[in-house]
Amino acid sequence: MLSDIGIKQAMKDGSLVIEPFDEKFLGPCSYDLEIKRVYRVKRSENPFVDPKDEEEISMERFLETECEAYDGVLVPVRSYIGVSKEKVWSARYAEITTRSSAARLGIQTFPLNKIEIANTAEPDHVYFSISTFGTTCEVPTGRRLSQLFVHSGFPLPRKTLHLGGKIKRYNDGILHPDQNNEACFSQVTVASGCSYYLKPREFYLAHTEWLKCPDNAAGMLVKLPEHRLMGQIHLYAPLISPGSEGHQVLEIYLAEGLRMKEGQPVCEVEFWPLDQNPQNAYNGKYQGQKGPQTSLFHTEGA
Repeated sequence: MLSDIGIKQAMKDGSLVIEPFDEKFLGPCSYDLEIKRVYRVKRSENPFVDPKDEEEISMERFLETECEAYDGVLVPVRSYIGVSKEKVWSARYAEITTRSSAARLGIQTFPLNKIEIANTAEPDHVYFSISTFGTTCEVPTGRRLSQLFVHSGFPLPRKTLHLGGKIKRYNDGILHPDQNNEACFSQVTVASGCSYYLKPREFYLAHTEWLKCPDNAAGMLVKLPEHRLMGQIHLYAPLISPGSEGHQVLEIYLAEGLRMKEGQPVCEVEFWPLDQNPQNAYNGKYQGQKGPQTSLFHTEGA
């Protein structure tokens, strides 16, 4: 995976384009993308809208005919389309996922168009399907909900992570990236040897054991094979920055209820060696986090 130095080198040699680019949004191995515009999809029955599955029309035409104005609040079971401020192009395989701070609010951003495209193509805005998993979030446009990273090389063998003894459940209320949202969650401590029942279609934050990511590699959370049909665990913010240390927080949303115990295998982590050590290893707001830490988006400022 490309480090912050590698990302800047790729932009310099033309194999990666991010326009506009601001170095303050560059992480140890990723770049934060801004959702400049959001549209509310009229068809609300499917939270994962990919218009190309149904109609061979341009995204611009889809926005014009199938979308309406966004009122600033993401509600459950509704679909939204977001458009990035930046235009992006990459000659290598680049991936875009939700940032951890947004994911802890129950937000998912999923890119609808690929950025790894033919050399003759021009940089383009990224179009996202945006939805929430059981939460209501007041999210103004112009927020950085997603991050881009560029793969390079091959991952190392995976390591199994286990469920910690504390779980936070989203109760109700409107979450906001500019506020502390602890009051919208209740915490449960799972007694040793006992299980906790996670209800279907409810949003939870859980955690794993302490993990330190080396400075020369990035981590990626991966589902256990037996969990693939069970629901969503660590759904959409898999990236672990090089240099980070702490309990790994998992976002959980299940189609069916499930009993889980402290210490049971819950996911895996694979480490991707970096092309070089980053100029700035991670030392951000989640460094040393303990337990199911809720979103600290509000500490970034608007």
